[in-house]
Amino acid sequence: MSESMSQSMSQSQWQVLAPPEIPQWFIEAVKSHTKGYSGDYAAQLLWQRGIREERQLAGFLNPDLYQPTSPFDFGQEMKWAVKRLLQAREAGAKVAIWGDFDADGITATSVLWEGLGQFFWQHQQLSYYIPNRLTESHGLNCPGIDQLNASGVKLIVTCDTGSTNLREIDYAHQLGMDVIITDHHTLPDDRPPVVSMINSRYFAETHPLFHLSGVAVAYKLVEAMYQVLPNIPQQRLEGLLDLVAIGLIADLVELSGDCRYLAQRGIEQLKQQLKTRSRPGIARLLQLCKRSGDRPTDISFGLGPRINAVSRIQGDASFCVELLTSKDEKRCEQLALETELANTRRMSLQKDITKQVKDKLAQLDLSTTNVIVLEDPQWPVGVLGLVAGQIAQEYGRPTILLSTVLLSTESSDRESKLVEAGLEDKHSYSIARGSARSVNNIDLYELVNSQAHLLHRFGGHPFAAGLSLPVDNIPLFREAINQQLAQKLGTTGALMMPAMEADLVVKVAELGKALFDELKHLEPCGMGNPVPKLLIKNCWFEQVLNRNSKDLRGRKVQYIKTKFEIWDDSTSMGFPGIWWGHYQDEVPKVRCNAVVELDYNNYEKRPEVRLVAVQPCQENDFFQSCFQVSNQLDWILDWRGQELEVGRLKGVGSQELHVGKLKVECSQELHVGRLKVVREQPTNLQPPNLQPTNLQPPNLQPTNLQPDNFQPPNLQPPNLQPPNLQPDNFQPPNLQPPNLQPDNFQPDNLQPPNLQPPNLQPPNRQGLSPLMVYECPTSWDELQVWCRRAIQAERQLAIAYPRPQQLSAQDTWKKLLGIAKFLSRTGQWATLVQLQEKLDLSDRTVELGLNALSVIGFEVSYQDSGVQISCHPKEWSSDWPLATLRERTNVAGNDAIALRARCANAIFFAAIEEEQFRRQYFYQVPLSTIAGYSMVGIKQD
Repeated sequence: MSESMSQSMSQSQWQVLAPPEIPQWFIEAVKSHTKGYSGDYAAQLLWQRGIREERQLAGFLNPDLYQPTSPFDFGQEMKWAVKRLLQAREAGAKVAIWGDFDADGITATSVLWEGLGQFFWQHQQLSYYIPNRLTESHGLNCPGIDQLNASGVKLIVTCDTGSTNLREIDYAHQLGMDVIITDHHTLPDDRPPVVSMINSRYFAETHPLFHLSGVAVAYKLVEAMYQVLPNIPQQRLEGLLDLVAIGLIADLVELSGDCRYLAQRGIEQLKQQLKTRSRPGIARLLQLCKRSGDRPTDISFGLGPRINAVSRIQGDASFCVELLTSKDEKRCEQLALETELANTRRMSLQKDITKQVKDKLAQLDLSTTNVIVLEDPQWPVGVLGLVAGQIAQEYGRPTILLSTVLLSTESSDRESKLVEAGLEDKHSYSIARGSARSVNNIDLYELVNSQAHLLHRFGGHPFAAGLSLPVDNIPLFREAINQQLAQKLGTTGALMMPAMEADLVVKVAELGKALFDELKHLEPCGMGNPVPKLLIKNCWFEQVLNRNSKDLRGRKVQYIKTKFEIWDDSTSMGFPGIWWGHYQDEVPKVRCNAVVELDYNNYEKRPEVRLVAVQPCQENDFFQSCFQVSNQLDWILDWRGQELEVGRLKGVGSQELHVGKLKVECSQELHVGRLKVVREQPTNLQPPNLQPTNLQPPNLQPTNLQPDNFQPPNLQPPNLQPPNLQPDNFQPPNLQPPNLQPDNFQPDNLQPPNLQPPNLQPPNRQGLSPLMVYECPTSWDELQVWCRRAIQAERQLAIAYPRPQQLSAQDTWKKLLGIAKFLSRTGQWATLVQLQEKLDLSDRTVELGLNALSVIGFEVSYQDSGVQISCHPKEWSSDWPLATLRERTNVAGNDAIALRARCANAIFFAAIEEEQFRRQYFYQVPLSTIAGYSMVGIKQD
């Protein structure tokens, strides 16, 4: 485990909310809205979050029962804005929308572009301007105003910006331009001289409009126009709500009151996009991020980051408005791909900068640091906000990251650089720009604003802000802001580690579709209604694997995600999960407590958990278990190579097992080849009426064990049929084809007397049966994982894998070719795990096989853990197995592609043979060697 991770886990404070006493009427009311589910957990969460009245509950869970607030609750400011817009419409004056470059600003611009576009001719009378993130920053600026003035604009309508741009507003007035502000950021001390100031911050915090984001405020202005001129618009007002939902959720505002209502309605529309494609750009983005649009996480982890990435990487995000509003499929396809590539670049940059920031922090004394303030001339400004947020959460301190720009006095464009940087003092030749993020409810806006005399520009809200200041002021700013927070808190930063608050305590056995569907009733989640955090105690992790993400071209992106299975004693099966931005060596190898969020994997079509935080349990317990187990001479049982004929096992009562279509009615883990089922553990390990001679049904056919989605019968032509696969009409006397009778079928509770010596089954804790290893490992690391699991569960370990009987390398290649042709013909995706199981190969060897396919003309596209294969083989190779290329040198011996194919083929075949050798070794290695090596590795960990 990494040092920083260990430190983080040991210092963070964990709190578990005590289950409240909930009135029975409230539980019944919640159940009426969560039909088909218990509603107990949902009721507990809603009560904890202050939803305690029946009318409040109904409006929270069902948008049909919520009464939205009128746009004219903004009072005179809204009336003034509508009046000025009507004057511009009647006069044919040009109107410009001044937006912002983040997801909230882009969607707000799009809402005004479409909404006001019902009243003004787009492009001719109505235009929009979005500042460049890398050169202009947030808010109004004078060069941009000059550009609009030159085009004849007489009215500027801002969205998601402008409240504090007093100087720029005065400048626009001097040029004869009126300004309407729509915004939700912090208000200035005095109202600026604008036509209208529509800002949700004017309301009391309890008002249903107080938490509106920029896009929602813009929507309210359009709604007011629709109410005043109801006969003019040709497009339904509600058609804008999918854009509103994207901006609301991406901007992390509190989803209460009208915010929640608008987000609910917007998601209802968004989830239809893949069918209706009324916004082809949004539909394509959903496809690229493999999401359906029916959940807020599809925005917060899918659409939002992609829209934000464009300005972070390219600076200019103007084309994103076209992406969200255009009806041109081809144009949207082009823009969506450009957006996706920007996001992959953003992920890579974010990881690189995060590492650099942590390296700098390792050199600081954090015990005396209340606010982290770091600068570097090489850091790209666009990703600093993301990194600052990550660092703030991990280190428990407000974080400000700055990129310094050095302006040379000898530069010929010195003046333009100074103006572009926004410096008023022409004698200052360097400036720092960056982002700030808060943590632990510390009001960042108030904190930074207290040092306004040291800043050049600053804007934002209590949790996030952007700022710029002269580089010479950074040391003084750092010292002053740390002192300011120390005085406010009356403590030092060493005591400010973030408190991890868990909502519910659950077991792994409770995770699944039912709990996911019940918790989904609380969505959309966000500020004020966070995603429920689930605490799983005394758990451990298995199948831990990290990999880099890949972009659309199959290139690795330096952004890590670690996949795993989480286990505890409540179940005999693990539950899948993912930990973004962390390596596998950061996952504890001992029992621990974990806080997770239950999510849904649209690609795998199953729920999974997202790991949020993890803390080891008492380490002494684990090492004591190691000592006790390692001193038992019989703690590992050697059942290698023992076989049972398996057909139809019929035991006592209702115990029943079918092999073929695989039906099981009982409980205990059972593996058939690579197929796993669960059945009930009978108290008697040898059912009295179990007869070995009755174990083989006459209807056992080899095709029953072929998954339909991978190898349909017509996929394997006769000349590619490996000799060990029997045709359908062939039934040997014992009805057991050798390649379809898994030697590793060794159910611990169905062991005939002649295969189960009494001394191989010493009693376990609580009478538990041994932990079975059915698949032959290929490394000591794999065996050590099983040993750790046995020790953690205080059970014996039985190595019960069969004698390896793999296909030859040639037959494996033929099988891979058949799969590739099937996927190409059907256009389906396959996960790497599915390919590994089908070919009985490791992930590394499967990737070598995919590389061999690509050399002979198949196009292999990677997306996360899945692959798509398209068939575009070269003319000379379309029908050739690679193995035959070795013998066709007279045809293609001088061909560079043929040479590459022979090389790829040789590497793939060698990898298969290496795996087979390793499995043969672990089948034959003495038991004493296995026990010794396994315990040495564990104790070293």
